[in-house]
Amino acid sequence: MTDTKPQSSARDRAMATTFGVLLGLAAPLTAFGNAALGIAFGLAVLISLVSLRRQESRTLFIRPLRTRAALAVGVMLIWWTVSAVFSADPAGSFEVIARVALFGLAFCAVIQAAAQMRGAPRAAENAFVLGLAGVGVLAVLALAVDTGLLRLFKPLTDGPIYPQDMFNSYKSLLSIALPVAVWIAWRRPEIWVRLTVAVALVTGLALILGLQGQVSFAALGGFVGAVGAISLLWVAGRLGRIARTVLIAGVLVAALGGGAVILSKLPDAPITEAVRDNPPLPAVDVHRQAIWGFVFGKALERPILGHGINAIDKVEGAKQEVLDFNQEYVPAHPHNWFLEILSETGFPGLILFATAIILSMIAVGRLTLRGRAGGWAAIAVMGAFWSSSLANFSIWAAWWQIAYLAILAIPAAALMITRR
Repeated sequence: MTDTKPQSSARDRAMATTFGVLLGLAAPLTAFGNAALGIAFGLAVLISLVSLRRQESRTLFIRPLRTRAALAVGVMLIWWTVSAVFSADPAGSFEVIARVALFGLAFCAVIQAAAQMRGAPRAAENAFVLGLAGVGVLAVLALAVDTGLLRLFKPLTDGPIYPQDMFNSYKSLLSIALPVAVWIAWRRPEIWVRLTVAVALVTGLALILGLQGQVSFAALGGFVGAVGAISLLWVAGRLGRIARTVLIAGVLVAALGGGAVILSKLPDAPITEAVRDNPPLPAVDVHRQAIWGFVFGKALERPILGHGINAIDKVEGAKQEVLDFNQEYVPAHPHNWFLEILSETGFPGLILFATAIILSMIAVGRLTLRGRAGGWAAIAVMGAFWSSSLANFSIWAAWWQIAYLAILAIPAAALMITRR
């Protein structure tokens, strides 16, 4: 009997450390492939499920599911399910819906475990900053010193590896990861932590700014979104309730107005040589404008139910070549979450989706203004993710969703701890 508690304590510490390391390394491991990300996060989720045997853990797990944002998500999933019945690919649409719901529950399990397991948050933070710095240094050395090191990032690839094609996904991930690293350095006084974060920042910015020859504008857009979200919350926190409401409403109206202007300028399919020579939108490549214009046109054809989740590339004309670009109108997805959700779930699906996002950010913003730890970092991650997703990957991409949740879980767990 005297050995039971020490053994249990040691076992709990080992489990907490393992969980934290897996959670912290999940995002940095994306540089080595989506499978590495999935394995690390998946194992962290499995450990978090074990912790649900305690009543307090189950209470924390359920808490996020009782919020208004969760209610909005539930209504959204119901609408998406209705839309999927009429999808161009019903099986594929139902699969994505189930996956989104599963990832949401997994996220709730992970953040409650991180909040419950003593030592897990610090282990996750340590692994996170060390992982970002280590991957950053290795990537810079591979690109600037010895390209043979690139083979380490794709050990299962037998064919040639082209440096200009490396780290495109990872650079966008950095735009949502680096704000969390900065937050960790700000709240942790250890010199080694701050030096490690400095290395992660320098190497990460080198990758984003085009060390391998291509600047990641999607990542830069993510940084703009992070700064914008933080700035908006900072200003709102210094206003009265009425002024704050007016400010948020004004930002939403401005965003909708700007979006409407952009949509009105998108070229109609088929793209002509005149559009190619004089594209309507500056700073956006012609092919992307062709994709957006085609998808918006298809969205207007089915404005209520849409064409089905993850099915816009299966509609008529999606695989036709754009002029002489040797590119399709929808090569895989619209490269814009707004248009992707609009075209695939209709205006109701988009409105419900946007409502869930806004309610989530408002909830986090309120906790942040009350001084909860992790709030500013969580807001930055959310702003960076949704801004970056306006011009890069499919919002349904499993790896992109998992990366977002794995990174957001670190400050979200701190929010849950201080709230508890």
